[in-house]
Amino acid sequence: MRYRHSKASQRDSEKAVEKKEVPLPQKGYAADDTLDLIAAVKTATNGTLHPDLVDAPIRRLDEPYPTSCSARGQLETQTQLYHMCKSAFFENGEAFRVTDDDYATLIDYIDDFECWTEERETPLCMCAPGNTDFVCMTQMSQSCVVNITSPPLYEGCMDRPDSDYYMYSLGGFAPCYYYDFNEVYEFELTLQC
Repeated sequence: MRYRHSKASQRDSEKAVEKKEVPLPQKGYAADDTLDLIAAVKTATNGTLHPDLVDAPIRRLDEPYPTSCSARGQLETQTQLYHMCKSAFFENGEAFRVTDDDYATLIDYIDDFECWTEERETPLCMCAPGNTDFVCMTQMSQSCVVNITSPPLYEGCMDRPDSDYYMYSLGGFAPCYYYDFNEVYEFELTLQC
């Protein structure tokens, strides 16, 4: 969470305290655009929440975890560092996960939030080559290069002299070989993917 800072005037407060304004707008997604950031529900109104946090978008981080994998993917475990916070003002006092940016901000408000980090084992799918996403259901496009090796069409014929018919020195798909389309020819090729 990023805040812009400005000095509060003596009229607004008895103490000249640095005031944090509303955070810069975010699109509602974490940095990698795959984790949902959901506004934490304010569930308590008794007590006094720090003025900087009254209108701040305190967000809960929810991340889907797979229970099975598709397309020959293997279900494995990983160790993740969770940033957790708990407040009497939000989520009925239950602890909830936040992003590291929100954690860095909320940890300074010790009267309103109790924040900590913990390591958790979570499942993930290790996808077979050619598949992706968190359960391996998306097949990645594959690009291949075909080289015709006999005759060696990929070599071109830039060594031929330029003529009125074709400028061989420019490269490209020069007419190096001539074929009768009524005949049968054998070609050899390599396929690199």
